[in-house]
Amino acid sequence: MILWLGLGAVAAALLEIVVIVRVAARVGNATTLLSLVLFSAVGAGLVKHQGLSAMRRLRESVREGRIPTVAIVDGAMLVVAGGLLLPPGFLSGMAGLLLLIPPVRRLVGGAVADSIRARVVRRIPMAQRSGAGRFTGTWKTSPTGAGGARASSPPATDIIDIDGEEIDLFGGTVELGPVRGD
Repeated sequence: MILWLGLGAVAAALLEIVVIVRVAARVGNATTLLSLVLFSAVGAGLVKHQGLSAMRRLRESVREGRIPTVAIVDGAMLVVAGGLLLPPGFLSGMAGLLLLIPPVRRLVGGAVADSIRARVVRRIPMAQRSGAGRFTGTWKTSPTGAGGARASSPPATDIIDIDGEEIDLFGGTVELGPVRGD
């Protein structure tokens, strides 16, 4: 898999060079260079603007107690768009600009999320799944109100009764009895 990714990256870089050389032969070196710089600068500005919007949507989802799946996938697609826009290149720049269009981003992000979900579901043993491999817990904010949100699983029905001794690192010890008053 890593070999294929490496070969794909090399092929993409070579294709970018071919396109840049052909564009330079048609419109001139200065125009090509200016176009590449503008592509990167405008792309970086658009990614920053849309990234801030995605962060706002993420915070709103967490504040409302919803799992921010859409906002996370949206943010990940913006990171990919930024990665495609920053290096000079017409093909990668066009792909990055396409990912800045919200409907395209949702379409690609949905396909990526479905692929990841399918891979995860295949790897989770059947005993740990509920339904179609969906998380059955709830999304709660932390009790202190700080530190974002966390997923919590449903309460366990099995009780483990432990006798033990807690050792205080600062000198004292405390005996613990049974958890239940048996």
